[in-house]
Amino acid sequence: MWVPSSSMAAEINATGFDDANLPGLRLPKNLRATADAAEAAAGADLLILVVARENMAEVVEQLKGKVKSTATAVVMSKILMPDPLSKEKGDKGSGLHFGSEFVSQALGIPAAVLMGGTLAADVARGYFAEATLGCKDPKVSEVLLELFNKPNFSVSSLPSPTAVELFAVLKAIIAVGAGFCDGLELGHNSKAAVIRLGAVELAKFARRFYPEEASKEALTEACGITDIIASSYGDSRTRRCAEAFAREPQKGWDQVAREKLRSGEPAGIAVLRTCAAFVRSHRAESDFPFLARVDEISASRAAPASLTEMAIPRVRASKALKVAVLGSGNWGCAIAKIIARNALRRTEFQKDVAMWVHEETVEGRKLTDIINEEHENVKYLPGVELPHNLHAESEVTTCVRDAHILVFVLPHQFLPGLLKSIKGAVLADAVGVSLVKGYLEIDRQTGSLTTGTQLIEAELGIPCAVLNGANVATDVAHDHFAEATLGCTSDQSQVLWNLLNTPQFSVRTTPDILGVELFGGLKNVVALAAGFSDGLGFPPNTKAAILRRGLQEMARLIKELYPSSSPDTLLESCGLADLLTTSYSGRNRLCAEAFAVASGTKSWEDIEKELLQGQKLQGPSTCADVWAMIEKRGLENKFPLFTAIQRAVTKEITPEGVFKCIGLVSAT
Repeated sequence: MWVPSSSMAAEINATGFDDANLPGLRLPKNLRATADAAEAAAGADLLILVVARENMAEVVEQLKGKVKSTATAVVMSKILMPDPLSKEKGDKGSGLHFGSEFVSQALGIPAAVLMGGTLAADVARGYFAEATLGCKDPKVSEVLLELFNKPNFSVSSLPSPTAVELFAVLKAIIAVGAGFCDGLELGHNSKAAVIRLGAVELAKFARRFYPEEASKEALTEACGITDIIASSYGDSRTRRCAEAFAREPQKGWDQVAREKLRSGEPAGIAVLRTCAAFVRSHRAESDFPFLARVDEISASRAAPASLTEMAIPRVRASKALKVAVLGSGNWGCAIAKIIARNALRRTEFQKDVAMWVHEETVEGRKLTDIINEEHENVKYLPGVELPHNLHAESEVTTCVRDAHILVFVLPHQFLPGLLKSIKGAVLADAVGVSLVKGYLEIDRQTGSLTTGTQLIEAELGIPCAVLNGANVATDVAHDHFAEATLGCTSDQSQVLWNLLNTPQFSVRTTPDILGVELFGGLKNVVALAAGFSDGLGFPPNTKAAILRRGLQEMARLIKELYPSSSPDTLLESCGLADLLTTSYSGRNRLCAEAFAVASGTKSWEDIEKELLQGQKLQGPSTCADVWAMIEKRGLENKFPLFTAIQRAVTKEITPEGVFKCIGLVSAT
């Protein structure tokens, strides 16, 4: 094993420990360290390079002419190297110069790559993690899979090293943005939105500059989504330094790196600068606003707080309409605040917005009176001033009378009863928008499915759109940046977008109504696994791996149920961003964490009573519904994670058993 210095090699060989990189972990006895790269590689058929960017050129130079011509390199360094031909070709060069290309050209041997959500210390301690092998030669790939694959280190393969490396290396830009969010204390909504925007741009970058390698399969493999999540939420060097830089940008990257890493700046910052320069050389900055803004902040040309100024209105609307909001909990009031503000400033909406409130008494006063007189929902959204043009109404039929747009935003269990109470009072040409989270009515005998929008359309005879996304109500109410996905038909999109979109609440539209809605429900199941991970004390690698697999199974099930759904919905706010927010801050995650900690001694009902203060837990019931769909269709082998979560929820296996299953069972 090559190490950077003779003194380090001597210490490792004498003690069996590498305290500089893996303190407290004994290395295998058959591992010998040397500072001579040629000595380490002598006679080797496989050269595994895990070398820092600043050392790569020196190591490769030592190896030139001294490696077997039949050897294969496996590059694990997520780096970009200087392009030796860039000066001859001008600024554009031939593209980014990845580590595997650099090694292969310099040594004259083929190079594979192995990359994923693999924070080193967690892997070394034996926690579950996963990676993607990129290898062109199927026979070599087979050998490498045999070498690397273990129950707690799951490796899948793709035939393109560049595709794997492209996503694994450039994800560092997203980690910088995530670190800025942490340093600015923007909250889970904003961080998930920034990560999603970065992932979308990463896919767009690949399609534009590497069209032959722009595989969506790579983005949704461990080298993509898993690595993005682990690097953005775990203790990665890049995220850690970006967080510190956002807090004190006057220090600069060098000082931040010395304080946080006791070394030079992390490779992720070099990746950011290189990619930004590459995009500028192609005059494409306007096509990559996320990259451009992160680079501007990094170079101190913009303040860190400007990070969320990337959401630009895209759609226009027309026609004057009356709006009614049906629901007044924390999420209902948060969205009603946005709607009422937009109604005031836009001529196509009536100024006054009605909000139906389930009447109750708070300290001797009617809740509707408190809202209308003090403009605050003191019970469900205390401390947030509501617009004065928002009127609370206790009679639901009065609220919906003559309303052209009905916004449903109430707990899912109350939706059927509400629809029956307003049937016959709704305008024939009204339009519904469902913000009801997690409504999936499933016949457990047949496995048939009815969503909230389908129920609204069937009961009221009106078309219904859906809004879902990474939306923690209190953050939205306090005007922290967040985003959402609006699933609607083209004739509805303009007016509904104008009703819901603001600079701080960025709404994107898609015609994939059922895809948007189902992602919003299925994420509650995956959030249970995220909570299990936290309760069992597993590190970011493991949690990132289970979230990626969960996201894949969500998309696969939606496609199974509705083949016409769009695969692009996965990368919208209702997909990736909402899953991240729910899995790092939602109630399903919280209760599942407590379930795992209790080791089977507490029921879900007990945990709900202890932790949710009257709110309802959706994950276990949604899990049972999803399992009914899977079982009735005979799809258990296609959905190993959903199957394992259901078994854990019903105590057939332990929460830890979920992770054993996903390490050993593969979807077909």
